[in-house]
Amino acid sequence: MLRSIMLRSVVAFACLAPAVAYAEPSKAWTVAKDNLPANTAIAVSIDMTTLAKTKLAAQLVPLLLATKPGFKEGAEVFQSECKLAPIDAIDSIAIGMDAQQQEGVAFIALKRLNRDKLTTCMQAVMKSMIGVAPKVKVDGNVTEVGFDKGILNLGWIGNDVVVVSLKVDDKAKLRAWIGNKGGFAKSDAAKYLPKVNTAATAWALSTASKQLDAQTTIKVGWASTVYAAGKFAVEFHGMMDGADQATAMAAKLTEQLAKVPTGLAGQSLSDAIKGTKISASGADLTVKTSVAETDLSTVLMMLATM
Repeated sequence: MLRSIMLRSVVAFACLAPAVAYAEPSKAWTVAKDNLPANTAIAVSIDMTTLAKTKLAAQLVPLLLATKPGFKEGAEVFQSECKLAPIDAIDSIAIGMDAQQQEGVAFIALKRLNRDKLTTCMQAVMKSMIGVAPKVKVDGNVTEVGFDKGILNLGWIGNDVVVVSLKVDDKAKLRAWIGNKGGFAKSDAAKYLPKVNTAATAWALSTASKQLDAQTTIKVGWASTVYAAGKFAVEFHGMMDGADQATAMAAKLTEQLAKVPTGLAGQSLSDAIKGTKISASGADLTVKTSVAETDLSTVLMMLATM
């Protein structure tokens, strides 16, 4: 249950990620890059500090909490017991996973909290919610938080970057995904990282090959979002299995985009749809677009309430 809530929270924040430009790679990614293993196939980075300041977050976070009672209760108790809103406690998030998405970790760079403060805060929150404070045991760079139905293992890099594994009760898996100095540099993902705008507020890279349909396979993909002057610039690249596939997919996406109704969410969104550039160069499929923050907020709020 706890694992499910934590993972949904990370995904929810990631869905808010089209935000603003970041001057350099996030703190969480800087730490993750130095610790992830060679079998890392998927990498994601989100700058929560910048995201929290956007109008998009100001509108969507309350909506998310209102539509998810569990999130709302947890956020309210956290703020009450820890004297800090959850979104204000996180500097940035970086995620690393294997190609099968069966193993991996989330690096969460904290602000206004450290290892001791977060542990104390978690105990107070859980005591408030379930009536009993969890038992805590420190094992080197891992804090074991014990509940009646299992253990949540929290890894630590320094005093303010907490690491959560996809398998929260498996300490060995957690340790296998941290402390791998030079490991990520040997991964296939590292070969493509220079192509990614890692200074963007949010970006993602995947070297996990995926078959889209019987005729199309995307071997490597990466995307980023950058904000400037009230607009989000979004760029996606997909390395297909050959130039023919890239050309065919570009034509298919262009045809589908032309069928999208443009009069439902404002003139500027219509302009964004019309201004979307889809192209193929060799095996590289590229999609670029720019949309105003107000229009993106309208669309996401519509989707969130569906």
